[in-house]
Amino acid sequence: MEILTYQAIEKIHFWVPPQPCSLMLSIFDKSGKKIKIDMLPTHEDLEILEEEIEREGYTSPPHAHIPRRIYINEEEVELNSSLEKEVITILSNLIQDNRLGHPQGLAVIMAQEMIDYFS
Repeated sequence: MEILTYQAIEKIHFWVPPQPCSLMLSIFDKSGKKIKIDMLPTHEDLEILEEEIEREGYTSPPHAHIPRRIYINEEEVELNSSLEKEVITILSNLIQDNRLGHPQGLAVIMAQEMIDYFS
């Protein structure tokens, strides 16, 4: 599994899905090579979260305690690995360089939540 260095990222697409605790990125290098980075709750924890929302209603901000994982091109990244740290560094740089939209936008808020969760 590989990831681009931050300097090699030419273009980025991002999406915050409607489910809490989620952020999806597609990063591209100059040649157009695409790498998908998805940060999502585990299936089991998403089911627990959905039950909690049904029972108590949705609370904002999203539940920061919900476990989540990072996937690169749909392959799960090992927790506390160097690859996980690289993804978090990329997120930090994207925020710092205003590449995820408005500083108070949902993508930046969710990226910061991911940084906080995985740090």
